[in-house]
Amino acid sequence: NASDYFPLARPDDDEWLTPLHCFVRKYCVEVFVATPADVAAPCMGKRSPVSVDQVGIRCPYCSPERMKGKIDEVDIARARENGVVYPSLISRIYNATINLLQRHLRSCAYVPPEIIARYDELKNSNARSGASKKYWAESATKLGL
Repeated sequence: NASDYFPLARPDDDEWLTPLHCFVRKYCVEVFVATPADVAAPCMGKRSPVSVDQVGIRCPYCSPERMKGKIDEVDIARARENGVVYPSLISRIYNATINLLQRHLRSCAYVPPEIIARYDELKNSNARSGASKKYWAESATKLGL
């Protein structure tokens, strides 16, 4: 449904992922279904055309649903240009999410400071998980993506 958007997180994330990845999936990205407006919007790094109903991953803080009425349409488009990715395969969700975070999280004026602080704290903990990429793909399937 084009009006659906939700966190990438699943209840069993903490059994498979590092605390950082659990945090990212719960608070730093959300899944959504592309609308005609999304298809028309600029998006950094779009290698192939986006289609209506395609699944995307975006920053939850500058998404159109949260920005309506706060800033004008031009600023909404500018704010989210780097804050959206459209992985072409489920197996690319992990890399797409990490790329989104690297190019957008710190530059987005709408991410609350406490989210950045907690992200940095968890990132500095250096926990690693060998199962994470496989789990990201499997959990996406469980989410219906």
